[in-house]
Amino acid sequence: MHALLDQLFHLYRLHFDAYSYATWLRPPFQLKHQSVRELGLTHIKYNNEQCAILTRTPLGMQCEVLYIYAKNRTCILDLARTMINLRFLSVQCYENCRNRQSSEANDQLIEWLQTRISSKWTIARYSHCYSPLVLWIR
Repeated sequence: MHALLDQLFHLYRLHFDAYSYATWLRPPFQLKHQSVRELGLTHIKYNNEQCAILTRTPLGMQCEVLYIYAKNRTCILDLARTMINLRFLSVQCYENCRNRQSSEANDQLIEWLQTRISSKWTIARYSHCYSPLVLWIR
């Protein structure tokens, strides 16, 4: 994978899918590429430890746009607080979707985040539980 990435000079987006069991088990934390600014990591549920590791990787530190499947709401908060170049975050929250009372659970998650996150972030969600939560910098 490293050799392939090294040949792609103007790679902006890098999205991963769980095509193999190895990819599913191992998040792409070891990869590096100078021009990647958008990551798609919706192939596994990322827990707090994996999210913390992601924020310290080269790809995580330069990421501006992130699509991710997070295990719980604290993962969302940690990503928004620690990814210094992040300006757009689309996150599916497993904890919230497991809780199928869609509109009430959605409102609670948005309210919870708004009380804990910087006011520079705007938070929105489409109408149903299975839609990702979207955060962007105003």
